[in-house]
Order: sequence, then C-alpha cells, then structure tokens
Amino acid sequence: MRDGQFKFILAPTRELYDITADPGERTNLAASNQARADTLERALRALLAKTTRADAAAGPATVAPEVEQKLRALGYVGGGSAKNLETRVRRDPKDTIELYNLLKLAGSDSEAGRYDDAAAKVRQALAADPEIIDAHAQLGNIFTKAGRHAEAVAAYTQALALDSEHAMSTYNLALAYRQLGRVDDAILGFERSTVIEPRSGRAHFQLGDIHMQRGDAAKAVEVLQRGLTLDIDRPPFLVKLGEAYLTLKRIDEAEKVLKEAVALRADVPRGQYNLALVHEQRGDAAGARAAYEAEVAKNPKNYGAQFNLGKAMLAAGRLPDAIARLRGSVAAKPDFAEGYLYLAKALLDAGNLPAATEAAKQGLALKPERSIAPLGHYVLADVYSRQGRENEAAREVALAQRLERGR
Repeated sequence: MRDGQFKFILAPTRELYDITADPGERTNLAASNQARADTLERALRALLAKTTRADAAAGPATVAPEVEQKLRALGYVGGGSAKNLETRVRRDPKDTIELYNLLKLAGSDSEAGRYDDAAAKVRQALAADPEIIDAHAQLGNIFTKAGRHAEAVAAYTQALALDSEHAMSTYNLALAYRQLGRVDDAILGFERSTVIEPRSGRAHFQLGDIHMQRGDAAKAVEVLQRGLTLDIDRPPFLVKLGEAYLTLKRIDEAEKVLKEAVALRADVPRGQYNLALVHEQRGDAAGARAAYEAEVAKNPKNYGAQFNLGKAMLAAGRLPDAIARLRGSVAAKPDFAEGYLYLAKALLDAGNLPAATEAAKQGLALKPERSIAPLGHYVLADVYSRQGRENEAAREVALAQRLERGR
C-alpha cells in the first residue's frame, strides 16, 4: 500500500519505507513510525476485503465418505487444508531467504542430474522448516526424475499432509502411482485433480490415456472431449482423441481432429502417424506413405512410423529404403523385436546373410509375439540353407511351424 511518500508491505514482519528519502527501501520504519504503519495496514486490509471474492477461499466439492477414505489411505487427503494456510503463523520470507536459496540450488542440482545432492539440499531446508509444502513437492519431483517413484509417493504425500488441495502434488502423486503400476490408485488421484483444478484439463489427458490402454475407447472419448473445453495443450489432446476415434472406427471424426492437431502444431507427436492410419483405413497407400514420411521428418524417434514405412517399402521391393527405415525403427526403440525381424527379412532379400542372421537372432532374443516369431526362424532357416547347413535350417523350420501351430 502506498500513500505517495510511504510504502507499506504487509508481512509477518511489517515493512514501512519513506520512498522519497529512501528509494532503495533500505531502512524499515515500521517500528519507529507505528502510527503510519497502522494506518496503511488498515487501508490495505480494507482494500483486500473489498476486492477479494467471497468464494475465493472455497475448496473443492466434498466427496462421498468411502471415496474420501480411499483418498486418505493413498495420501491424497491429509490433515491440512488450503484454508489453514491463510490462518497459520508463518515465518517471514526475509528471515528465511537462505532456505529459498538452498531450494534454488537443489533445483540446479536436479537439472544437472545430481539427484542425491539435490535431495540432500531439500532435506536440509526441511530440517529447518518441515512445513515448506513446495519443498516436499520438489523432493517428489527430484525422485520422479531419478525414477525413484516409491520415494516420490512418500514426498508428495508429505506435501498433501500439509495442504490437501496442493494441486501439483495431487497430480504428480497420481503420476507416481501410475509409474508404479498402481493404475486404479492413479485414477483416483487424477479424478481428484479434476476437482481441485476444475479449469485444467491435464488430468483428463491422463484419464483418457488410461482408458485407451484398458481398451475402453468410448470412455476415453468422453473424458477427452470434456478436457478439450478446459485449459489444455490442445494438439496432444486432439491426437489422443483421434486415436480413440480410430479405435472406434469413427474415421471421419478421427481425420477432423487429427488435421486440426497438425494445423495447430506441425510437429505434434503421432499427429501425422495417426493420419497415416486414417489413409490406410481408406485404402489410400500413397496418402499413408506421405503421412508417415511427414511424421518421421518431424519426429524421427517415432519407431512405429519408421517401421510401417519400412514394411511398405519391403513389400514394394525397395530394399535399400526398407533397410534404412527398419534400422531407424530399432534405433528409436532398441527392444522392438518385430522391427528386428522385418529388418532381418529385408537384409536377407538384399543378400546380406551375416547381417540378416544377426538381426533375426536379436529379434528372437527379445521374445516377440507368437504371431511374428516364426518370421525370425524362417529367415534363419533360409540363411542356413543357402550356407549348406541343412540340419540347422530344418531345425529352424520346425521351430517356426511349431509356433504357427500354437504349440
């Protein structure tokens, strides 16, 4: 609050400066000029009362007791609430700047991958003040980056014990549960996030993705459509919605949202890839290849686009191009068994027997699905036969046929 000559700051330790005589605000007059400080504080509080919405402190809607019990058991609901933050006594920021600096240094350590050093600094700050909510959340973020998701859960739970409506910790705790494979627990957290952050759609994206993975594309469409009305990064949402429409064979709707996604952001991951699938559904091979090429140009790590291009080129007899694309697919995803097996077939057709043998063995070692595994054995059988190793060739044929019969 300013009155022309004086500037007043309302904080646990009040501040009053004569900005005419002391423009650098170096001398705090709050103690020596209490009357002026009191006058400005009253004016500031009156302004706050006048300009603060009556419902600003209202928390999220209540939930059913059985749901709250589950949320509490998982750490989403602790003992505190956002309202308590407005009433509890807190330390003055001026007196705790060293803790702020410590957390900033921890952030730098985390960015550099020094996770143990980062965690140690955060814990040092929490030892001085265990009620720094954002420090608990920062510790959770550090553990998440380090892949230590169980420890991240513990840290986010501590943050939520202090503030049950801490939006970042609620969302990140749900992500941590998902990383741990506790998907039902994650769903509860994402659903709570939609209540705590009613204008944010990020939890809707996660819920839509989970429903897709569970094979419920219709439910995914419902959640994602609702999310599109909120504050979101629109292109990835549209791509995910397009994938759900494709699963449901709603091709026209898929094409519409996917075209909007790539129009908004040309390099949105999987945008052109899914448009290629639209073209394939319509029997447009040339359109599909063009879309796959566009995806690879923008997102070369999309192994699926590289693989599908490689298969198409292999079928067309364009062996050098097929080999290049299939090599790109396994480079982008080194554990992609199917990619290695198709690469082995392309190398075999090109007459590169040693490379074909190596690729086939790599693919089989990655334990491909039964439906594709015979390809690797047939490639090896062909290689061995060309090399005059008939017994080994016969053994590979037998293995392939046994897989095909489902034994």
